[in-house]
Amino acid sequence: MVDSKNDGHQPTVWKLEGSQPTQSRVRRRLSSGKEYGRRGRPLWPQRFHGGGRRHGCSQLDGNGSQIKRTVLHDLYEKEGQSPWYDNLCRPVTDLLPLISSGVRGVTSNPAIFQKAISTSNAYNEQFRELIEAGKDIESAYWELVVRDIQDACKLFEPIYDQTDAGDGYVSVEVSPRLADDTEGTVEAAKWLHKVLIFSLARYEAVIDAYLDGLEDSGLNDLSRVTSVASFFVSRVDTLADKMLEKIGTPEALDLRGKAANAQAALAYKLYQKKFSGPRWEALVKKGAKKQRLLWASTSVKNPAYPDTLYVAPLIGPDTVSTMPDQALQAFIDHGIVSRTIDSNVYEAEGIYNALEKLGIEWGYVGSQLEVEGVDSFKKSFESLLDSLQEKANSLKLVSLSWGQDGEHSSVKMVFAGISLLVVVEMGIPSHPSPSVDWDGYTIGYYGRIFEARNKTKGGSFEGDDKDFYKFRIGYQQVIPAFEEAISGMALGGIRRARGPWILCCETKD
Repeated sequence: MVDSKNDGHQPTVWKLEGSQPTQSRVRRRLSSGKEYGRRGRPLWPQRFHGGGRRHGCSQLDGNGSQIKRTVLHDLYEKEGQSPWYDNLCRPVTDLLPLISSGVRGVTSNPAIFQKAISTSNAYNEQFRELIEAGKDIESAYWELVVRDIQDACKLFEPIYDQTDAGDGYVSVEVSPRLADDTEGTVEAAKWLHKVLIFSLARYEAVIDAYLDGLEDSGLNDLSRVTSVASFFVSRVDTLADKMLEKIGTPEALDLRGKAANAQAALAYKLYQKKFSGPRWEALVKKGAKKQRLLWASTSVKNPAYPDTLYVAPLIGPDTVSTMPDQALQAFIDHGIVSRTIDSNVYEAEGIYNALEKLGIEWGYVGSQLEVEGVDSFKKSFESLLDSLQEKANSLKLVSLSWGQDGEHSSVKMVFAGISLLVVVEMGIPSHPSPSVDWDGYTIGYYGRIFEARNKTKGGSFEGDDKDFYKFRIGYQQVIPAFEEAISGMALGGIRRARGPWILCCETKD
């Protein structure tokens, strides 16, 4: 919906009337006093370019200072388009080189967080603390997300201040479960960011809602209200191309890969029309800002298409282009900065009408993509909660008991939350009691697991004599379950133990 900031740090909540987009996103500026990274830590994210100097960008010094400009700076300074990054994960310091390269904001969604949280160990410690504090799974999820948003906002704060709240935003969506609940969305969100716009009709409804909100606010100063409308691009071609291939005529096949950008150009034309004239001028006198178009879904889905297909043709003033790694990397490498969004509106109108004549119903395309988009985000969100539930279960899986000095002791571990319940009892010979090293390392990291015939399954065990530290499993078939449980133990903070014995494990029915 909108972003608003006031001196009391309490956001203004706008309730939109009329037609509602199917999904809303919270865009919030949060503060955090967290420090970022360790001194001397390389700041350039390897996933962005493999760790070397590429795409017109140099390495940064330890303070993240800019050394070399990129085309992203020209994109903003010459053409008035703000490049944002469509990704967010820990450590957020990975954003520093991107900011220095010209990135001016960040977008995220449930799919992004699902990938980040489920594939990274960076969230484990905080998640464990939240679960131990009694947080439920969804509440813990939002705590994880808010931490990322807070930390990222601090990095973008200079841009926010320099542009007078024009850029420097970090966005996060409200729960997809609220996709069809307008009141619930408004209740959950302080600032709303409209997403999943796939059609001109939906976009016009969003603009009208924004204008209505400004007029109904009763504010004499509207200068602190900022808004963007996310218009999704590549997914339009994904659906339209399937429909054109089904038609199968030469004319239809020739229009593949052209529907999305044609509609986007007409959306910009609608933007220019709506934010001009007497109605808009009256709002400008109160300091109102235009609701910028944000081009989303800018990565190509068809490998046969140019990798900047949904970036280069959509350059224009007062717009935002949010790009995932692939698109951002490609544009920095070989993108050309030039105003293109309204360079040939007549051609765009011709393509739009030609598609309609072939039977491509734009109303159907928009509504179908909205349904698919919301469903996709819901599935990602539910999958994320499921994976967090599995992690939470793993926190309860270990109990350890040590005997007295010189006694034969046993250690029982019960691995729950996995497909196979395994109880492993480890007999410890009568040696002096182990000294436990509580330095925070985990069995999951230092443990060495052996299959039958002592085949190493991975990891290492640290000690004075590594030959004395071997974990042996009696039955090969329990190895996968044991490995999965060991991974969970790492999350649970199980400490490594040192002692002059050989640990031998055997399964019990």
